Amino acid sequence: MLDVCTAYVGRDEVRDMEQFLVRAITQTTLPLMIDSTEVNVIERALQLAPGKCVVNSINFEDGEGKARRSWISVVTSARQWWPSPSMKQHGQDPRPESRRGETAS
Repeated sequence: MLDVCTAYVGRDEVRDMEQFLVRAITQTTLPLMIDSTEVNVIERALQLAPGKCVVNSINFEDGEGKARRSWISVVTSARQWWPSPSMKQHGQDPRPESRRGETAS
């Protein structure tokens, strides 16, 4: 997996992401971890590389309300380009509740 972050103070993160992804999607078969706290950057990455992206960042620095709105926006965008996006919150146990606490034998 290739972790892609184009955030840099004073630069246009959307433009930088576009320029990088246009090259990356033709040069690698690796899945792309889109690392941005900006919803418009994540949305543009999903448009340019549908089915190849994993979304890495949802930022809680500006409060939970804004983070939830951002998350809803990202999920809505993801559904436009992915038939069935898989979303997991950081620290969330992916196992069904009935299986939590079990250990592998």
